[in-house]
Amino acid sequence: MSGNKEDPSRRKGRGLNRELHSVLTLDNVNLLKFQGRRGGNPYLQDLQQGPVPKKRVSSHWYAPGEVVSHAEELRRQEAERLEEEKRSQEVQRQQELEHARLVEAGEIPAKHEEVYLKDLSEVPEVEWWDLPFIGSDGQPHKKYAMDYSGLDPEEESDSEEEADEDMYPSIRYIQHPVPIEKPRDTAGMTARIFLTKKEQRKARRNNRKLLRQEKEEKIKLGLEPKPEPKVKLANMMSVYENDANVADPTQWEAIVRQQVADRKRKHMEENERRHQESVKRRKQASDSSSSSSSLHEYTCVVYMFDEIKNPSVRYKLKMNAKQLKLKGCCLHIDDGRGILIALGDEKSIRFFDKLVTRRINWNESYTDKTTNEVVHWNGNLKKVWNGLIGPDECKFRGWFMLKCNDSNQLTDVLRQQDATVFLPSGVF
Repeated sequence: MSGNKEDPSRRKGRGLNRELHSVLTLDNVNLLKFQGRRGGNPYLQDLQQGPVPKKRVSSHWYAPGEVVSHAEELRRQEAERLEEEKRSQEVQRQQELEHARLVEAGEIPAKHEEVYLKDLSEVPEVEWWDLPFIGSDGQPHKKYAMDYSGLDPEEESDSEEEADEDMYPSIRYIQHPVPIEKPRDTAGMTARIFLTKKEQRKARRNNRKLLRQEKEEKIKLGLEPKPEPKVKLANMMSVYENDANVADPTQWEAIVRQQVADRKRKHMEENERRHQESVKRRKQASDSSSSSSSLHEYTCVVYMFDEIKNPSVRYKLKMNAKQLKLKGCCLHIDDGRGILIALGDEKSIRFFDKLVTRRINWNESYTDKTTNEVVHWNGNLKKVWNGLIGPDECKFRGWFMLKCNDSNQLTDVLRQQDATVFLPSGVF
């Protein structure tokens, strides 16, 4: 085994166990260069000896007007090419329109249908299935053009039918099927999803994020101009510190102040515009609701109370009546006895009745903010009447609350609204 092992000294300089190229063992340099020029020695660089001769480039001088005439010739050729393309496109468009007209008229087959016809001359004037209904003159028989809407099949006998078979159209016995309603695609119908307040805020944030990303992409692609920096007095120096055009800082400060004023003005104008639109929408909604509610009867409810000192109770009555779009009033003498009248649709009155009789505590004590004293009071609310009234039986245009000095003023206010009928006798 030891006799077969190669001596390590003999392996020295062999690299990756590869034999040395035979060219590298030669001493003839000229031969090496010659073989390198032929591509035989890839290990030597074939360097060119001596100076490299420079190629002399002769100058070419254009005659006066030669470049201009050449450019005009190119422009003329381009204009002719564009004109030719325009003419060819117009001719092609006219051909397409004519082809579409012929297809619509039935004179030629539509596209991809000409494979079914070997020759247009083979198309007969009348198809074989229409021959029994066509006369010798090429027109339909008279019996198929008669008006048979007035025929009564029950009054005809078999003999009459056999005798007059040629005079009456045979197609009168056709029973047409009852048309079936087209089935609606329920797969494309999706139920409406109602989101919570938190989900609505998240959806709005996501929509704003998508719009912002879309605007940034358009700015990157150059479709929209880059917005100007929002400069104010606090960041003016950091924004314009490297701007060489800032020769007069006082003038730039005035410009920045003007930009701040313009931004504030636009902001206020936008707020005012949104406010006016909101007011207009609310007015239209109230007008539509009032016009629709004037077509039916009002549901009316009347209450009497002993006291209404608590300002929280007055606020709840006023805001809920306004939100429910109720008509009526709340009249009281100082902080003592009073009357509460509410008119509206049945659902709103039902909600208002639960609010007044259940949710509001008419005996709850409260703290007076001016004197910081705890005030005890007893409202003692009582429902007097409820029912239906016509839209013209009272003149309430909306909801209002009024503090009267005495019972005479309270009665006068109700008389102005044609609502004295709601006032119980002997109460005030």
